[in-house]
Amino acid sequence: RWANVDVEVSAGRARSPQVTLATDSVSRWPIVGYGGAVTEGNFLNLREAQINDIVDAYFDPAGLDYNVVRLPIHATANGYVFDNVSDDFELKYFDYNLTGDRTSGKMNMIEKILKKKRDVKILGSVWTPPSWMKLGDHSMDGSDDPCLKRDPRYHEVWAKYLVTWVDAYERLGVPIWAITQQNEPQNYFTQSWGTCIFEPEAQLAFIRDHLGPAMKAANKSTKLFFNDDDKNFLPDVAKLILEDEVAAGFVDGAAVHWYTMDQYAALKDYKEKYLDKYTLISTEATNGDPTTAEYYKTDWDRAMHYAHGTIVDFFHGGST
Repeated sequence: RWANVDVEVSAGRARSPQVTLATDSVSRWPIVGYGGAVTEGNFLNLREAQINDIVDAYFDPAGLDYNVVRLPIHATANGYVFDNVSDDFELKYFDYNLTGDRTSGKMNMIEKILKKKRDVKILGSVWTPPSWMKLGDHSMDGSDDPCLKRDPRYHEVWAKYLVTWVDAYERLGVPIWAITQQNEPQNYFTQSWGTCIFEPEAQLAFIRDHLGPAMKAANKSTKLFFNDDDKNFLPDVAKLILEDEVAAGFVDGAAVHWYTMDQYAALKDYKEKYLDKYTLISTEATNGDPTTAEYYKTDWDRAMHYAHGTIVDFFHGGST
């Protein structure tokens, strides 16, 4: 779509036809890559040939050449989990075949992506624990505050469950580059999809006392990111976790979403205080929700929105 743009042109000759860009003084950080999510919704109405075309379009070097995949855990239409036996604290009934992810088509897509690009980085993000771990046996949709039952055994088994999920995928030949502690842990408002509320102090305690030690005990090289929520939450959560000596030793960085718009101050704060040691990644941005649909109505609107969000994150320390 073309648009008219007014440009002011100065009269006279240019003093020099050459422009020198000084980059030595510019801060640098590694770019992990670009990617998208593999969810159940990707496959509901697709034939095998269409899935192959999608993999080529997104992951082939001749296409978009994506190299990062976000893989949701327990964000499902029918609420399947990998261990639905109440109080199975030893996870004796954990489904290492990951049957739900196979029948939903997610595993099929992941395997095709890995055939196309073996070094793709897969990031697991969890939406909710099984109901039997949640306070009051709450539905997987929505969450009480706090989310988990207060008995420490449920915190321990939930951490063990996430590590076991990583192990199960790796046993099936799918390396997991990283996980996040919880998708949108401060999502207080929705009861319509899987959520699990962790106040900032609860995020700190779960990472420091349960998830971090469980990953270390399993000798996993999988990275761990905190926050995985909107940028406005980042300063407070980062201060709590990264200024706690124990918790900071378990995490590799923070993850952010874009739904509170640019939030330059939050990104700048993280970049100045923590980016020298802790990576910043962007894990979620969608134009498909009703709140943005009215503003970004055309393909070009949505493309410019994505481009703007990506540029803002990269300019302020983002790596994905």
